[in-house]
Amino acid sequence: MIIWLRIICLICALVSAFSSLFTAIIHWIIPRMRRNPGQLIFIQSHIQIIIDLNLVFFIAFSDTYYKIPCKILGIIFSSSMALSLVFNTCLSIEILWNIREKIVTGHSKRIKFYYAGAIIIPLAFGVAGWLSESYGENFIGICFFTDSSLADSAYFAFVILCMAIKMLTMIVSWKHCKFDKNNVIFQCFVIVVACNIVDCITMTLAVLRIEEGNVEYSSEIIILLYTPLGFVIAFLRIYNKELLRELYWKIFPKYISRSVTSLSVISSSLNSEEVSISSLTLLNNQPMNIADYFSISSIRNLGKIFVSITLRFSAFEQEYEVYSFYNIYYFSAARVYNLLLTNSLVECSNLLSDQITLKEHMPRVFENIRISSGIENHELFQNFFNKSNIKQLKKLQNLEGGKSNEFLFETSDRKFILKTINRSEKNCLIDMVGDYCRRLYECPQSKLVRIFGLYTLIPEKINFIIMENVIPNRESMVVFDIKGSKLNRKVKVINKKVKGKVLKDLNFREMRLKIITARDVLEILRKDFELLKGFGVMDYSLLIGIPYDEVKEGNNVIMSNNVKIAVIDLLQRYNCGKKYEKGVKSIVFKREDVSAVSPSFYYDRLSQDLSMIFVS
Repeated sequence: MIIWLRIICLICALVSAFSSLFTAIIHWIIPRMRRNPGQLIFIQSHIQIIIDLNLVFFIAFSDTYYKIPCKILGIIFSSSMALSLVFNTCLSIEILWNIREKIVTGHSKRIKFYYAGAIIIPLAFGVAGWLSESYGENFIGICFFTDSSLADSAYFAFVILCMAIKMLTMIVSWKHCKFDKNNVIFQCFVIVVACNIVDCITMTLAVLRIEEGNVEYSSEIIILLYTPLGFVIAFLRIYNKELLRELYWKIFPKYISRSVTSLSVISSSLNSEEVSISSLTLLNNQPMNIADYFSISSIRNLGKIFVSITLRFSAFEQEYEVYSFYNIYYFSAARVYNLLLTNSLVECSNLLSDQITLKEHMPRVFENIRISSGIENHELFQNFFNKSNIKQLKKLQNLEGGKSNEFLFETSDRKFILKTINRSEKNCLIDMVGDYCRRLYECPQSKLVRIFGLYTLIPEKINFIIMENVIPNRESMVVFDIKGSKLNRKVKVINKKVKGKVLKDLNFREMRLKIITARDVLEILRKDFELLKGFGVMDYSLLIGIPYDEVKEGNNVIMSNNVKIAVIDLLQRYNCGKKYEKGVKSIVFKREDVSAVSPSFYYDRLSQDLSMIFVS
């Protein structure tokens, strides 16, 4: 090899190796880079490092290179080359799959298929080359399959097949590909095209060299073409403004100013989904502490929940992945910051320290519930991350959750309630959601509270649901939470001021109220209770809201649209904790008075109470 050409090849190989290493590190630092189909490039960058180091070793240390048995080096190099081809071909297939589908589809099964091919094909070449004694110096001089050997012919056919698949998929994808340098699919598309061009040229030169035997510099040109491939992949994958900005935020977070600024100064940014670094530099030099708006971590997480729900139901193009029973949505820091600008809440810009990842469970089921309840996406988009809700968060200096540190938040328009739940409750809802949805579909008059979505904030692992606010005008109502129990089921009332209060079982009995209703309402409630009993659920409540003007001791209340009835707290199963609670309390109190009882007993007790509450 000519010395100057050798030096150029060595420099290119080193640059390619470092570029591939940098690409792998970036994919590791920023998890969203590994999302489909980025994970295929993440793996290919590791393979490219091995290929580049092998070429560096061959070019720079040729004397040492030939002292190592060619079988060992040949297995490493041939396996790496085959792996690179497999993943590059799989990448082209995945691009076509994503482009042709109208929505993002689950890819876990396809990825398993790709991995299976990545294991079987290189292993087959390695075993075939070893058994047929095909490893040796090829026409370039590198340890590979020897020219015209059986393994070399099989590898040649495999390369042609991969090239044909990539070319075909790229031609089909060309018409539908979105030509945007920041678009992941477009980046992958260009990477596949670049790799296929290199494969075509190198294979052509290889054929000419083998057939003619005297093509000048063909070996050097082949090496020169392969050496910068890692740099090309790194450049195409990494060079976009949003990624560089996110990387800058991760490496130098303390140098980024997140302060209050006048919206008039940066109003021009509102029309663009992408927020540039220059917009951030317009901020004041006085740093804004997140505690000014979200005084404790729980409230800060609520702020993230509001942002994620708002972005999830926005009209913008979503970046998400679909699996069998859930979707995962990814919201970049730039998207979050743009939302802050739109809502005049730049003061909360500390929220953009990281991207927000939201997991939506059973999306199609809950979408059907929202549609049947007349809830549209724009309502969820508008009702969470807004100034009114943020002001409510600011007032929550001492956040106290309900049982098990759960927390309820009523939106400012009082239409929705957001409730955090634990893992056991999440699993309970996932298990029963099919029957729950069917019950609502078959009986629209069902009193089961409508749950509009189940979500998990990642990586915080905060589970929460969005549900209807059954009694939005609580201040003008007298509300009763009925469980059929007597233990701790009385709220102390001062001067008979019951307006706006949530009372309990014993309060209802003392007031000797009766609700006049049709018999079918009782039947609907019993059917609702049966559904919950079938899934081992207990401790649910019958929530009754009666207009204050109609509440008088010993009075019969006529059932109307003004009287609200709902079954709430649907997710508490009769688990070990509840069994222990029942055992302990039963020692001191009567079994029938304890709230923690078996689902069957709970069902019977609450069903009996219906006859004392309602009059047909």
